[in-house]
Amino acid sequence: MPGWLRNEATGDMTKRFRMMAWSLLLTVAAGQSFAAAAPESAPGGAVQTSFIDLSKGGDARPAAVTPPAPAEDDNSGVAFIDLTQDASAAAMPRPQLPRSRTPRTRLVDLTNGAAVPDLNEADDDMDIVPDTVVITADRLNDPLEEFNRGRFDNHVWLHRNVIDPVERGYIAVVPTPARDGLHNFLFNLETPSVLANDLFQGDFGRAGDTLARFLVNTTLGLGGILDVAGRTGMHYRDNDFGATLATYGVGDYPYLLVPVIGPSNPRDLSGKVVDFVLDPLHFVALPGGILTSVGHAGARELDKRSTDVGELDTLAKTAPDAYSEERATSRKHRAEEISGNGK
Repeated sequence: MPGWLRNEATGDMTKRFRMMAWSLLLTVAAGQSFAAAAPESAPGGAVQTSFIDLSKGGDARPAAVTPPAPAEDDNSGVAFIDLTQDASAAAMPRPQLPRSRTPRTRLVDLTNGAAVPDLNEADDDMDIVPDTVVITADRLNDPLEEFNRGRFDNHVWLHRNVIDPVERGYIAVVPTPARDGLHNFLFNLETPSVLANDLFQGDFGRAGDTLARFLVNTTLGLGGILDVAGRTGMHYRDNDFGATLATYGVGDYPYLLVPVIGPSNPRDLSGKVVDFVLDPLHFVALPGGILTSVGHAGARELDKRSTDVGELDTLAKTAPDAYSEERATSRKHRAEEISGNGK
């Protein structure tokens, strides 16, 4: 082979080797760059991915995304926002972090007269002092609550099916002027008992008003049918021996639910007996004898209950605890009567 041809073939081979070397170097470099740009795999094979929405002119710069921890319950602190219905990506809501411990409520049942335990001590089945203590009865004022509640349903039934229908019939049949005249007449008959209790309580000014009112209504008011004294400013103020005992410190406990009579207590029940004795009408020989006394008491109850027809039935249907509601209302009303603010 001539020398010039051999030299030319050697040069071509050298060029080919150089090109192959450069190609190999470029391939290696490209592979390293790709490996460096590839994202690291998250545990479990999930790849961290950033999604950028450019449909509304958003920024093309990717933001770092941290994959959320897998949620085990609703209190994991992970918030999910649904943007599939073209909703705007508002501020992230504050996550509801799980509470450090569950609030404890301790129920103390005193309905059968049990004593109040030390509420600062942990209960037998609790390892901590509870956040809230719920007491279901007042051992001092209503130690017989379980017994009273047992009669409450009968108390409501009696009003709903007997007392309220009679009262509605009385209101429907007797016109208002006649009912008002009977009301005034019955209150005037009770004046001797009211006057005696005014004196027992040492309230001589009130006793003088009671006596003056009695004289005016008995003479000018046709035996008390017309309340002439009330029109002149001498308004009726009830009084009884139960209130007299209260002025001397006798309490209104324990609370009693008495059939027909309703909410009461030993103090007021004993007062009713004394007031019956203080009423001179029972010692006057009137036609009918005991029937007159029974008629008087029945008319008094009929008149008194005509102002609250259906209230107990409504209370039993609407109140969460009708028994405790009636107990609180009756005590408040009785306290107002004793203080002189009740009517």
